[in-house]
Amino acid sequence: MPSAPALEARARSRGYELVDPRGEIVALFLGRGAGWLASGTPLIGLTGYSDMHLMRDIARSAGRSLRHVAARTAPSGPSGFFWRV
Repeated sequence: MPSAPALEARARSRGYELVDPRGEIVALFLGRGAGWLASGTPLIGLTGYSDMHLMRDIARSAGRSLRHVAARTAPSGPSGFFWRV
């Protein structure tokens, strides 16, 4: 996504852990990321529309919810959705 490099640079500059789900957001949050959901750790993501909805459902099943969603449209690419759990 066009916004991904800027988000990555900002996250790294602030010392946040960064994970690229490589198109497998469900596998990530049902596997390695399940502990993050259970701990209440704030999670921020940039995904497409369908993965945002998958993340919403995964968060709900862990007793959490998306707290913020903002749509972004890049001039040269598809829309992305920033979200926070």
